[in-house]
Amino acid sequence: MEIQHQSPLFRLLSPDLRLCIYEMILSDPRRLMHIMIFARDLKLVHSWCHDEDSPLPICQHLCYGHPYIDRDAGGYAAQIDLPGSKDGFVNLLLSCRRIYYEALEILYKNNIFHFRGSPRLLAFHKSIPTAQWQAIRYLHMSTTFKPPWPNEAELWHFPADSWEDWDETCALLNGMQLKSLRFDIAHVPRSPSFPVEEMGDKAMIAILEPLKMLEAENFEVEINFRLSSAVEKYFKDAPFAVVFKKRTLSYSPPRGRIRCR
Repeated sequence: MEIQHQSPLFRLLSPDLRLCIYEMILSDPRRLMHIMIFARDLKLVHSWCHDEDSPLPICQHLCYGHPYIDRDAGGYAAQIDLPGSKDGFVNLLLSCRRIYYEALEILYKNNIFHFRGSPRLLAFHKSIPTAQWQAIRYLHMSTTFKPPWPNEAELWHFPADSWEDWDETCALLNGMQLKSLRFDIAHVPRSPSFPVEEMGDKAMIAILEPLKMLEAENFEVEINFRLSSAVEKYFKDAPFAVVFKKRTLSYSPPRGRIRCR
């Protein structure tokens, strides 16, 4: 790698000081970095979480806009006016080959990557080299699951993960050297007038079973419903802690223009 003595950044600052600068620009250990899919061209974008104090589930943060049903498209849409973050760190990384070489690992090691559902995680994994994927140390995923309801149109508020994507996601996370791994899993009511029902034991075991093969220094699964005593006993030696947290579910109408999902 060329020394580049003509640059004050490399000529005057030690490697440790440069790393401190990179960390200040490229990472935020306190906020989630949402990885989203830009609706218009299906490109991946990122955005720092700006709704950290919300009582809603993370998948309903204002970062994502308001959910609504797109009857013309035959499905749901959930994001408005969010073209991604304007922090400019991509420009920093591309400004110089040596900066890219020195700083890229910080981007992946120091940030909390957040995914809303398996499709975004799977798309992100396909978009980056294996070395960068393996450099991730903090990962948070929000997802929902549903029972087989007769009227699927009632589910437009909350898109559910598919079982196939869920299994593939868990397989990808196996073997990663994660310091923190968090899931928040929501079981959603059919409508605002319905309570959150208990999920059946077989379904809950099927959801949590793939997580038993994963490892992280801090491994937590947050759910919005109570586990049965049988399921609690089944997972008593699991590598993760299950935390019950009752969160408000929003059914507010959308405003604005669709941007990301």
